[in-house]
Amino acid sequence: MPLTLAVGTRRIAGAFRLAAVLLAGGSLIPACSDSSVAPSGSSVTLTATPGSLGFNGMAAIVADVRKSDGQPAADGTVVSFGATLGSVQPDTAESVAGKATVTFVAGAESGMAVITASSGSQASVRIPVGAAAATRLNVSAAPAAVPFNGGTSTISATVLDSGGKPLTSVPVSFTTTSGTVTPSSVKSDPNGVAQVVLTTSREASVTAVVGVAAAPAGDPNVVRGSVGVTLAPRPVPVVSIAVSDNPTQNQTTTFTISVAPAANGGAPIQNVSISFGDGSRPADLGAASGAAVVARHVYTSPGSFTVSVTATDANGGAATVSTVIIIGAQAPLNVSIAAGAPVDSGNTKVYTLLATVQPATVIIATYQWDFGDGSPVQVTTGPQVIHGFLKRAANYVIKVTITSTPPVQTADALAVIPGGM
Repeated sequence: MPLTLAVGTRRIAGAFRLAAVLLAGGSLIPACSDSSVAPSGSSVTLTATPGSLGFNGMAAIVADVRKSDGQPAADGTVVSFGATLGSVQPDTAESVAGKATVTFVAGAESGMAVITASSGSQASVRIPVGAAAATRLNVSAAPAAVPFNGGTSTISATVLDSGGKPLTSVPVSFTTTSGTVTPSSVKSDPNGVAQVVLTTSREASVTAVVGVAAAPAGDPNVVRGSVGVTLAPRPVPVVSIAVSDNPTQNQTTTFTISVAPAANGGAPIQNVSISFGDGSRPADLGAASGAAVVARHVYTSPGSFTVSVTATDANGGAATVSTVIIIGAQAPLNVSIAAGAPVDSGNTKVYTLLATVQPATVIIATYQWDFGDGSPVQVTTGPQVIHGFLKRAANYVIKVTITSTPPVQTADALAVIPGGM
């Protein structure tokens, strides 16, 4: 029996599909007569995953097609897609269980892409692309402080969308209040990070802006972030000071100073100066260093004084250390005379006379001796003198007057050499 081929047609994805049914008797009948798009009254719901993209990013677009009774559209229902930015691949798709899926490719242009889907009715979804997808910039600096004399810091700006997802290939521009950033504009990497290098010798604030740096500072639609970079403290010398025991008015007070360059290869010491706190001129000790730098000073009045030592190195680093000292009042200057055993020498007796001074720390400039025998006054710089006295019945009254070094003090003492020799 001869066979008859029945041919029917169905439009799918813009083309016609041919279906043939072979019947007995040789006649042709349609194999299918349903429509390729959803019937009137159907609804389309459109979703995009993810909801924002960097340049050249891709998102899955799903159209959920439902008939008027809420049931999924028939399998094979054709849904057409379009986009105002980027492209949809493919631009048509057939539904399976009511869903048709395509891919949106963002391309290299920033903006808000509107993707549409139509089959019986139409729906759209918006996807921000590139700079338009960015909602936050996290900006950091490593290190956060450059050396005191200048250096570099790596500035990183992480571009994030509203969900905290990093965005790639987004242009970020950088500006700084001091120094330079290189380059001034760069695109974010696959981790959403845009990096530049700051070179500065002063404190700086670096601002990162999604897109162009010329955007108005107050524009709320511009995503920006900033980070501060400081200067590390200047290395300074290490200084300490100690004072001699029991400092006293009109006595020499000794200061022992320890000076060392800054740690980790600090610059050489250029000068050390000390201020005694009593209104006198500070003393410069020059390029002194070590643990036993000595300075001396005489305070002419008792009281409390703040002593400061400043050490300066060749790089301009300076360190100052201070201490408070109490200068005690000077004890009264006293002198006494002691006579040694006489030595008989004919018609005279020879005595060794010794002047003893209190306080013992006072420096005596002169001893003036009046022997009371009519001989000339004798001046010595030491406390001892030898003198011969004529033998006679009367006593000799000896007087010594001492004078200290500046500030000047004087004291007298008397002694008697008995007569009847």
